[in-house]
Amino acid sequence: MRGQGESATHYWREVAVNPYQTESGLVHAIEKLLDVGRPHAAIDCLYCQRHKTKTFDAAQAARALLDVLWVKQVVGNLGQYYFIDLITAFQKDEAVPEQDMASIE
Repeated sequence: MRGQGESATHYWREVAVNPYQTESGLVHAIEKLLDVGRPHAAIDCLYCQRHKTKTFDAAQAARALLDVLWVKQVVGNLGQYYFIDLITAFQKDEAVPEQDMASIE
């Protein structure tokens, strides 16, 4: 029998991600997706959150953008657009520490 933590991990590894179907909870979902090694899905959520609320968590964005470098996954044109959009927003955010900015660039 699986433990509760193991079940939650399995859920976040397998769940289909569609951030456009929710109005809240994206910060939690982004964190869980990053925890299980799904930075592409987290970036989809960050992009959606940014355009719905005009805000995003810079620490989560930095983590997702850095983690995506280590995951082998084919990224389509839309995914590339999300990366560029998020990096641009990240660069414009004055609250982002210079160290994070340097790592992303």
